[in-house]
Amino acid sequence: MPHRTEAPVNFDPTGNAHSHPECEDVILSRLTTLRAQECGPYKRADYLRRPASAPACTASSSDEDKLSLLQKTSSTDSLDTASTSSSSSASSTLSDGSLPIDAECRSVMIAWYVQVLDHCSFSRENGGIAAYILDMYLSASEGVAGEMATKALLDRREFQLVSMTALFLAIKMNECETITPVMVAKLSRGSFDALDVARMETVLLRNLRWYVNPPTPLTFVQHYLELLRISTSGSGNNGQPSSRECNSTLRSVLKYATIQIEQSSTDYFFVTIDPSLVAYAAILNAATCLGKRRVRPSTLIAFYQTLVDHDLISIKSSNHLSRVRDRLLR
Repeated sequence: MPHRTEAPVNFDPTGNAHSHPECEDVILSRLTTLRAQECGPYKRADYLRRPASAPACTASSSDEDKLSLLQKTSSTDSLDTASTSSSSSASSTLSDGSLPIDAECRSVMIAWYVQVLDHCSFSRENGGIAAYILDMYLSASEGVAGEMATKALLDRREFQLVSMTALFLAIKMNECETITPVMVAKLSRGSFDALDVARMETVLLRNLRWYVNPPTPLTFVQHYLELLRISTSGSGNNGQPSSRECNSTLRSVLKYATIQIEQSSTDYFFVTIDPSLVAYAAILNAATCLGKRRVRPSTLIAFYQTLVDHDLISIKSSNHLSRVRDRLLR
């Protein structure tokens, strides 16, 4: 499996004891690797605008019933997800298997990810990873992988299976306590069995060539904040913030940046935006809305210059950055 660059271990958002601090060169090296990944094997395409090359698949009425994704499961189900206001919209959005998928279908599935993760007390970051895996799978345009991506784009039942398996894969890779194909099959309310999930897991891994550890926006945020911590920590003399003040501010930045990133995961707009740019925009939004505790403008300017000098971010224009920042705040 392709190597995943780990987040800095010494930036602890809880304020607990840190392990040995990372030096700036180590963080920059990791960011260089992450940047190469997002521009290379983990690059995603605007797959919903790709011309369809095959007629939409048809679905029987029984299939339409099966495609109600977020209906309440039975009370005996170990992964019982309570019916919510989004359940009815999910059912209506994905109930017609004869239609190709659209941005709303994707949004519904990723919102469902969050419900499952919260119910199971798993990290919401797995939802972002699963969404990235789903987007990469659907971005394929050539060969067998391209044909299977097209099938999922034209058949909502296939899309549902790919989406659910992507979440299963993300949880399996990142949680100590995982779920099984049987549990995922139960979540589908009879649409799929455990063998369907296991087979799709194999297909996902093969089509993605085992590139299933994507550099998510939150990964970049964690590294960026470590760079900021290194550059802003001080003794508190000469008007410089102390290390404690710095860490407190950065914890707040992490909190608000994470909220933006989690909310943005359902928005198809961000599929073609580099995770590094999403992370940078989220940090800017968070850093400038903290009142007296906000990060100093001079610090943010120096931080941006460091990223540019090391080719760690690509901003087409100030308007492009503004659009990303505004979209995160929706």
